[in-house]
This record gives sequence, structure tokens and C-alpha cells, in this order.
Amino acid sequence: MKDRIFRYDTIFMYGSLQSVGHIMDYFIKHTKKLVVYIIMPRVNGSANDLRVYERGIVKHEHSVGSSTNIFLYYFIWWYYQNLFLLQYFSRSEQVLVFGGHPVAFIGMSMMKLLRRLKYAYWIGDYYPPVHWSLILFEKLKKYYHDRIPFTYYLSDRINNIYNSKVITLPNKKTVMWGVKPHTGSKKQITSPFKLLFVGVIRPSQGIEDLLLFIKNTPKVQLSIVGVCEKILYEKYVTLIEKYHVADRVWFPNTFVSDEELKKLSNRHHIGIALYEKGEHTATHYTDPGKVKTYIELGLPVIMTNTSAIAVYIKQYMAGELVNGTKELPAALERMKRQYGVYQKGVHALAQYFEYEKYYSQSFQVLETI
Repeated sequence: MKDRIFRYDTIFMYGSLQSVGHIMDYFIKHTKKLVVYIIMPRVNGSANDLRVYERGIVKHEHSVGSSTNIFLYYFIWWYYQNLFLLQYFSRSEQVLVFGGHPVAFIGMSMMKLLRRLKYAYWIGDYYPPVHWSLILFEKLKKYYHDRIPFTYYLSDRINNIYNSKVITLPNKKTVMWGVKPHTGSKKQITSPFKLLFVGVIRPSQGIEDLLLFIKNTPKVQLSIVGVCEKILYEKYVTLIEKYHVADRVWFPNTFVSDEELKKLSNRHHIGIALYEKGEHTATHYTDPGKVKTYIELGLPVIMTNTSAIAVYIKQYMAGELVNGTKELPAALERMKRQYGVYQKGVHALAQYFEYEKYYSQSFQVLETI
């Protein structure tokens, strides 16, 4: 049987257990030898994972320690990265190290003496300088950005900040999240109209305003799928009780599996993504994974008119852009009247960002390493 041809030869990359972007799926399928270091959030206190793939098949997997202490968390992360580079790659192998956090690049000059490494940096966010720690963090990111030959940006806004203009070169360009197009059947409008919120829950994501909207809007239900800190969860539960909407709001304060999420989305009509607006917010500059998740689930989106993806939502008519909860009722009415049109828009947008085609074009230069 003819040997399978792989686009990429040998890669060490970071991964996540969340499916946003399908980065792991893509590189597992197309890399001859792939080592993936899966970093868990610090607040979880969960162990990190290592997976070794050969020709798309996992050959080895084990967990390594982590810590909730911020300094130990990053030191352990960095320590194991370099241990894995030495342990799983030989001196004769040319390895691409593909990271999205400056921790991945600390000590890279030293590591280049021990292994044949090239580095690629995919910058997924920008934090406005509203605090001294963020100023230092952005300076560190810029330092490594200027010294790494392959740099990618999750939005044109981030691209512009790091280069003083938007650059599009084979080794330096904007690459947003890819998506896997929805393959389910089209939905019909039913009553009640059901909204779905998915993602990590923070105070800046408009849950409080959304609950007030549900209170004032009969025949609309809301499911909140995600996790927040205990104090914040208790605050929202108190509001749900105060507004007497417990029968119309489902909020288990937990994540669900991808399969469960797909089943859940089939019972909903709209994905909701409310953000704080303004250039002082990180969301303004990036491509929120939440919105791409809704597109994959076949759900038209109502989102705050911010972030890099907003212009695509408008262009493809894959949802409605709002400036606040006051505009939600009118946006919902428009979507009810033309729900089929918005579903077609979601399909068209998903085809544009279809991850196999999109990434193969975006990362073509990495095939030469």
C-alpha cells in the first residue's frame, strides 16, 4: 500500500481539551510525528497531559503535574516543555515548536543548541495596557514576536498592533479560528424561543443583563453552559430567583461534552454572545471561540458589535450585531421573521472558515520545515 503523505513532518505544539478551532484535529491528521502538550487552566488545579502521535495515531499519553500557585504553574509548564523536547526528539530531527504563549519561547536560544528547533508564534489575544502587569506581559510577547520567524495573529487588529500595519506574508499573517461546518438539518421556529450561552463565565460577558432580559421577555428561554467561580454563580442564582425565571433559565454551572453540547444545541435557536465593548477590552481585538462554536453548531448568533468576527457575522448575515441588551428584542424579532436566511448565512460563513481548507492555505509555509 502506498505510504501516506503528510503535510508536516515533526511538530511540538500546545493543545486544549476544548474543541475551538480544531487545531489539534488538523495537525494530528496531517503531521507525521506530533507531540502535543495539553495545558489545563490554572484555576482547575488539574494535571497537564502529553500525547505523542505518529502518522495520526496516538502512541503514548501520560499526565504531568501542575499547580494553582501562579509561579509554580508557569515554571512547571516551562520545565516539562523543555524536558519533552529533549525526551521525544533526537538531535537529527528538525522540529517546529508551535506555541501561543510566551512561556513556550523562554530559553529558546539555549534549546536551539540542544535540538534542531524552529519556532512559530500564534498570538491569540492582546491586553490593553490598563495595569502594569499587562504592560509587562505585552512587552514580553512583543520581544519574542520580533525574534520568531513564523508569526500568526488571531485577528487583523492584533496583526496591526504588532506590526504597525496589517501584514500578509507566507510566514506572517492573520489566521482566525477554523470551524467544522454543521451537518445537521435546518431548524424550524418553535415556541418558546431558546437562547444558548456557551463558555467560561466572567462578569464582563453580560449574564446579569441577559437574565434581566429574560425576566422582561416572555416565551424566551435561556441555557447557560459553562463554569464560573462560586461567588459569581451564587450571585446569578440569586438573580434567577429574584426575577422568578427559574423555569426559563437552565444554569448547571458545568461544562458538557461535545456530544452533549450538540444534542443540546438542537433544542435551541440562537447562540448569544454579549461582551463589554471598547478598545480597553481584550475581546475587541480577538476572535472569540464562543462565536465560532455557535457557527459549528448551526446556530445564528446575536453578539455585541465588537471583536474581529463581528464583520463576518454581518457580511454573511449569520446573525445580528447589537450594542446592548436594549436592542435584543428587535434583533430577536428580525431573526424570527427570517430564520431560514440566517441559517443560510451560518452555513456560508462556516464554509469560508472550514478548517481543513482554511488551515492548509494559512500554514502552507510550515510544510517546508
